[in-house]
Amino acid sequence: ANNFHMLCLPSHTTHILQPLDVGVFKSFKTNFSESCSSYILKHPGQVVTADVLSALVTEAWPISFNINIMSGFWKCGLFPLNPSAVDDRRMALSKALVASKESKTIETLPNVPSSDSITDSAPDASSIDSPVFTIEQEELYG
Repeated sequence: ANNFHMLCLPSHTTHILQPLDVGVFKSFKTNFSESCSSYILKHPGQVVTADVLSALVTEAWPISFNINIMSGFWKCGLFPLNPSAVDDRRMALSKALVASKESKTIETLPNVPSSDSITDSAPDASSIDSPVFTIEQEELYG
């Protein structure tokens, strides 16, 4: 009734596909870092108190949230729907994982699954579907 479309994002891809991560948080991180650097240059050796920290956040916040929320949806290709907005190469498996799958060797770390359980369940890079609906999928599910 309200024309909502639910999309499921693949694991470990929110830095590419989640509008707030792409449009807002990345911008805030950059603007906050610039505010901190500027403060440090102007006040060398001074301790950053809670009041100063609050002022730095207050300085970076409006710049970051200005129009970035809507641009995040656009950059992710979610609205308007644009499956080609995200480069498929950013969604491919890492070279290290593909190489480990081919050689069947991954260093075992404490509390990490064995290499067999990781590599056997890892899909080939060529078999990964786009996380954004194609026009055909949108018509089918929409």
